[in-house]
Amino acid sequence: MWFICQFLLLFVSLCCYNSDKMTHICNIIAFVSSTIFNSLPFISTITIFFSLGDFVMTFHKRINNLWKYYRELHFFKVIKKVLLITNKSFGNKILIIIPVIFLLHACETPTKEEIKQVKQGCTLTIEQLATQNSISDECRTALKNLLPNNDDNISSALVKLGRQQGRFIILASNSGGSPLQLTETGKLKVTQIKSDGETLLAENQYTIGKLKDLSNFSAAISMIMDYSGSMREEDIKDANEIFDDFYEVFDVLLPYHSNIILFSEQSHQIQPFTNDTATLRSQLFVHPEINRSSTALFDAMGETLNQLGERNDTMKLLIISTDGHENSSNSFTNKNEIIDLVNRHKVPVIFVATLLSDIKLIKEFAEKTDSLYIYAKEYLEVKTKSQQIIDMLKQALVVDVNTAINDAKAIKIDYQGKSVRFDTN
Repeated sequence: MWFICQFLLLFVSLCCYNSDKMTHICNIIAFVSSTIFNSLPFISTITIFFSLGDFVMTFHKRINNLWKYYRELHFFKVIKKVLLITNKSFGNKILIIIPVIFLLHACETPTKEEIKQVKQGCTLTIEQLATQNSISDECRTALKNLLPNNDDNISSALVKLGRQQGRFIILASNSGGSPLQLTETGKLKVTQIKSDGETLLAENQYTIGKLKDLSNFSAAISMIMDYSGSMREEDIKDANEIFDDFYEVFDVLLPYHSNIILFSEQSHQIQPFTNDTATLRSQLFVHPEINRSSTALFDAMGETLNQLGERNDTMKLLIISTDGHENSSNSFTNKNEIIDLVNRHKVPVIFVATLLSDIKLIKEFAEKTDSLYIYAKEYLEVKTKSQQIIDMLKQALVVDVNTAINDAKAIKIDYQGKSVRFDTN
């Protein structure tokens, strides 16, 4: 009898996990079932996983994509929403991580050695692990093989940085992730968009140069650094070095003002906007006065984007270093709010993400805002990869349209199947 009940619960969750109302119902049913039918709590746990789904697809597509979806779930996100519910059935033992690992790995079942490493490295009770803002080095090492693979969208990239009258500033890279050189710019296509249609411009109607040669130009650059509890001191030092590398490039590339924000459960602007590079770089050290706990990523982004939106600089840029999930914002609680701010204020974002970062969310941001991201399991790895973006900035391009654009609605630039649009009015 209990098996039939559990199976029905599983089926209900499969059918309704995309519905907001039914999500609550499924969660309640799963909770009750984990208490009553504690002889098979694992199936109860699965029902909750189904109810956490947030994408629309047909029933058969849901099943086909289920394991792929599990793989994208984040360890702490799952822990906080599931483990405490199943605690009554499993007890205060780290053994609960094993089925979670199985779900995260999907078809890639963890090896016995991986399970052994997790049991030995993460020696916390469920309550402790679910409420921790940091994890030990041993637990971090044990989980490393279970984290997402390193990822980025640097190859064949096309990002709009800003506009100065008829000049349009872009970042572009070839299929190998190297900056697009002036000798390769013949692959760019420039289109003028008017109310009566589109016109592909001839090469004699525009010129392409480098950003570093542009005059009468200003940029506003905000640096946001994660200071949550999961950031070790060595991670902060690595992040500081990454920011310092960016500043070194900006010094020779363009005139700019910049500010620095550190965030955990609150945001702290440790350096307001200034064009004094020495002052900015002097703030790149470990700040012990910052309370380090949870990760209010959306609040930090929203507040900073609004600051950038108030500025009149030709180019605006937001660079974020983080190692975790959004989990404690109060003012900006919806990802779509942040996406809207990025697009409204025309601020491209560069994500430098590691460890437990929400790679699925970061990818969504990048796709909907024409931004760049790098993800690696450790800061040392992402530090090396960030050099590619720095090289792209060094070779940032300016498309100077010398035909009249007064009556144009927009200029569109295409490159290797990607396009960016600059509104001109």
